[in-house]
Amino acid sequence: MVNGYSPSSDSASSSSSPASSTASMNAESLLNALWSLSPKVMVVTEQDSNHNGSTLMERLLEALYSYAALFDCLESTVSRTSLERLKVEKMLFGE
Repeated sequence: MVNGYSPSSDSASSSSSPASSTASMNAESLLNALWSLSPKVMVVTEQDSNHNGSTLMERLLEALYSYAALFDCLESTVSRTSLERLKVEKMLFGE
């Protein structure tokens, strides 16, 4: 087990619905594919940040924190002129 995940052929979904089972199998396939790459570092971000605060200031701060984390990650790992960074920015921001 590394970083809380170890691929397992006997893992099963606790849900009995076919949709949950399919989603679980897709997630398991994705995790197994990632595991097979033997990454040194893996960064996971969640785009569904809490941008639904009750005030404008809360929503702006949550958006700022979310995007600041993403930009900090890019800035600390990839140079600004890197082709890989340009591809990531195009995918995420459409630029």
